Amino acid sequence: MVREALEFWVSDPAGVYMDLTLGCGGHSEALLAKHPQARGIGVDWDHESLAIARERLAPWGSRINLR
Repeated sequence: MVREALEFWVSDPAGVYMDLTLGCGGHSEALLAKHPQARGIGVDWDHESLAIARERLAPWGSRINLR
C-alpha cells in the first residue's frame, strides 16, 4: 500500500507533506527515500510509535519534523 499512498500523496517532489497518522514512520520513510527534496511533518499521539518513528527517520535529519 505504500506505493499507492505515495502515488496519490505526492504532487510536488520538493513539497512538504504531513503524515497525520505517522505510526512507526513507514510511509514517511518511503516518501523521504523516494523524493530527496521532499520534507515531512509527522504527527502521532502514541508515544511508543513516535519513539520508533524518531529512530527510523533519524537518517533524514532536518527533512522530517515529528510531533
